[in-house]
Amino acid sequence: MTLAVYLNPQPDELLSSWVLRTCHANATSFYSLLWHHNKSSYAQNDIDQCKNKTFLKFLAKELKHPSGYNGVWNMSLLPIKALETEFPHRSWIRGIDRRAFKWRAFRYCPVCLKNDERPYFRQYWRLDWYEVCHLHQVQMHSSCVSCKAPLILHRVKWKEAHLALCNKCHADLCKTPEVDVNLGQQTLASIKQLLLLIKKQDKQLYSSSHFLEAFIDELHKHGRAVTLLQDTLNISPNDFNNFPLLIRTTAAFQLWKGDMNALKSISTKYQKYFNLVIRSFGCPVSIKKYHKPLRVEVDLNEKLLTKAIKDIEATGRKATTKRISKHLTCSQGKLEYFIFSLL
Repeated sequence: MTLAVYLNPQPDELLSSWVLRTCHANATSFYSLLWHHNKSSYAQNDIDQCKNKTFLKFLAKELKHPSGYNGVWNMSLLPIKALETEFPHRSWIRGIDRRAFKWRAFRYCPVCLKNDERPYFRQYWRLDWYEVCHLHQVQMHSSCVSCKAPLILHRVKWKEAHLALCNKCHADLCKTPEVDVNLGQQTLASIKQLLLLIKKQDKQLYSSSHFLEAFIDELHKHGRAVTLLQDTLNISPNDFNNFPLLIRTTAAFQLWKGDMNALKSISTKYQKYFNLVIRSFGCPVSIKKYHKPLRVEVDLNEKLLTKAIKDIEATGRKATTKRISKHLTCSQGKLEYFIFSLL
């Protein structure tokens, strides 16, 4: 299929948004484009997370991206996934369920869409923690406010005026009522800097913030996060209750970029919860200097041992006695004695 119209990507545009806008400009669907090139098997894929290099090159060539394959790669979610390799077991990317009931992958800011000459979706809108637009300080939406249906971009018909429409009731998302949010300047600045980390591909700072967010979440489960954030960063409990993931993420960034002695004091005070996160998700290299393994009495049993082995092997590592004892925070001698008693 030869296209008649080629569109230039907009600033921070998401790959699927650019692809679908180009298809609509040529009065065709994404499926039709793929069918003409014998690539219809990709129609059900989340193309923003597609790792197939051949397919990405196909998109760059057929849709004539100005920067070729590299430009298509940068518009996808793959640069963000590359940052998460240091802390891979807790992704910040909103996934897609093709039935679109379990996950609401696409969010939008009505002010951004309204101000666009041709509405398009941003790459960072698919970050799970991005719950408030830092440009306009309004709440992000993940569904149509008229019919509550989730956004399914590839189902918006090419005959429609633009892409920012509900595929079910055809409501214009640009006209969605705005919900103002008053966040602190420090929080807004942290959002901007976190987005800048993605462009700079700063893996160390990104993974450190990622880990500390999981640490704050663990504290929150035990009722200790609000007090810590209020005393350390002067964060309002109301903001935390309304946007827990956003506040946890920006607070984690502020902790890592702030006073290292304060972070060391916090990690020491809450070492138990620090170790629980490491046990569940692993430990980025940059965080290891704050990790102090606790030697506590663990009631060893076969079920606990089996689970520990599975958790370690899930990370792609071999479950050695040393790693298992570290995972269970018990002495290696005690573990070896227990394994010997099973033989």
